[in-house]
Amino acid sequence: MVHGKSLKDRLLSNPGSYIIGVAGDSGSGKSTFAKGIISMLGGRLVSSFSTDDYHKEDREQRARSGILPLDPKANRLDLLTQHIRELKAGKSVLKPVYNHRTGRFDPDVEFKPTPIVIVEGLHPYYTSELRRLIDFKIFVDPSRRVKYVWKIRRDIEKRGIKPERVKEEMMAREPLYRQYVDPQKLYADLVLEVQPTKFHINPMLQLDEWGESGRKELYRVNLIQQPLEYPVDLVSFSITLPELLKGELKPFSIEYYPDVYYGRKVTVTGLDGEIHQRILEPVEKHVLDHLGSELRSYPGKKEYMNAVEASQLLVCWRVVEKIEQLMKD
Repeated sequence: MVHGKSLKDRLLSNPGSYIIGVAGDSGSGKSTFAKGIISMLGGRLVSSFSTDDYHKEDREQRARSGILPLDPKANRLDLLTQHIRELKAGKSVLKPVYNHRTGRFDPDVEFKPTPIVIVEGLHPYYTSELRRLIDFKIFVDPSRRVKYVWKIRRDIEKRGIKPERVKEEMMAREPLYRQYVDPQKLYADLVLEVQPTKFHINPMLQLDEWGESGRKELYRVNLIQQPLEYPVDLVSFSITLPELLKGELKPFSIEYYPDVYYGRKVTVTGLDGEIHQRILEPVEKHVLDHLGSELRSYPGKKEYMNAVEASQLLVCWRVVEKIEQLMKD
């Protein structure tokens, strides 16, 4: 804290907004990570919107033109850039609204800046100007297998799209995703790789917790980031050998290693399985205390978290540390 004021107090007194980007393919889990940050840091500090609102055409028009939103030219990136610039300056914007349920545009709405604004979508890092305006860039990169499961589930359950249509669209999208969206991860401060878990547990051991398929929704997440150039507060993971020997914990792994990612030196933190909340409590306590939150725990906290849920907590820690550094500069 600076001069006895918490980060929360300093953010609320700051005239502008800090912009956090969350990029990735449709159905890749971008909204899940954005909602995780909002849930922990609080709606008073954080708001978000999707760059889908900046499509040039609605669903019916796209069906006629054959141009998909993965093509940057199908999006009003100039208007998006203008709005982010104004939000950073603390100004409200009149933002378009794309309705995924109807496939049409709703009337424009006023979007008032909060201290932190999350911009999530396909192309938040596509231009050099967008990359300059966004203060912390996250890219969510699930494996093809994970992404297809997530997208089919979302489009069928939440958007009412028929399964055969979802599969056709996914096949058509892949070349454009590789050409326009995937390269944007090269500009990210933090890449989140999501893969199937490496744990294959006999479902007969935990029948009460396993679904009809015999497989829990477990993942492996790699947090890939460049070595930090500024000091951060010490935060630790803690677990004792007796806890492991009791056999009461569920299968999990936490690992760290240096690596090279597209020619850049990076560090990789890998999470897999189900991690007991007490292992990550030091991270949670650091974020809430440093933020100056009245909460003793964040909403929706579970006794066990899968790797995606656990990585959301680590992302919040990185966001808090990054904003703290920006406020010092």
